[in-house]
Amino acid sequence: MEKEPTFITILGKAFHILDYLYEIDQPVGVTAISKSCEIPKANTFRILKTLETLGVIEEKKDGYVLGKKLMTYGNNAANQNDLVTLAKPYMKQLCEQTNETINLGIQYEDQVLMMHSELGAKTSLVSRLLPVCPLYCSSIGKLFLANLEDNLIEEYFNSITPEQRTISTITTAQQFKKEKDTILKEGCAYDREEYEYGLSCMSVPIYDRNKKIIAGISLSGPTTRLQVHGFNNLMEQLHNTAKQINHDVEMFL
Repeated sequence: MEKEPTFITILGKAFHILDYLYEIDQPVGVTAISKSCEIPKANTFRILKTLETLGVIEEKKDGYVLGKKLMTYGNNAANQNDLVTLAKPYMKQLCEQTNETINLGIQYEDQVLMMHSELGAKTSLVSRLLPVCPLYCSSIGKLFLANLEDNLIEEYFNSITPEQRTISTITTAQQFKKEKDTILKEGCAYDREEYEYGLSCMSVPIYDRNKKIIAGISLSGPTTRLQVHGFNNLMEQLHNTAKQINHDVEMFL
């Protein structure tokens, strides 16, 4: 008789399923999960129901998705991150000055992971932003892409299937490389309604002691409201905030 899997094995399978749900980013059924994760359907079903009971995943009409409890874990982990701890006071100050949402994001594989946000004036556009977003249609993601060699930029775009989220979304390496030099020269990047209509975002890089980009800080809000505040004025404030964070990073991290 085959031995029962150890707890470690079951735990590993559970995380394999969580990784899959994270990567696919849409509701998916038991059969598809079982096949993709190469776990017997009966075992997959039991693991899913256990994770659902714990609040780690949720069952929707079309299948399973990651649960809200993971956002709590993510927020707590982010709060313990040294960079977040260092940047928080400056982000909060900028948020109070502009009344716009300020984000701190890092690159995680081929996406941007938002480590911390200071929420500005309420808007449904900002509330729909996910804690993880693609590099090619986010201002922070563009900062990381701009620091890659051209062949690696082409490799990135060839490895994904960019979604044309709006008419302004950049979906090819050729399109992005036209913007790359400007990003590097000006030390900032923009999302001009490329992620969602009506929403604009601007960002500047955070560097380590070796002048390697480790994160980006961004300001986002409804395009019309940012226009009223003045894009150049907001970008100047964002640059000043990043300068303060970069100084402290060099001193303390």
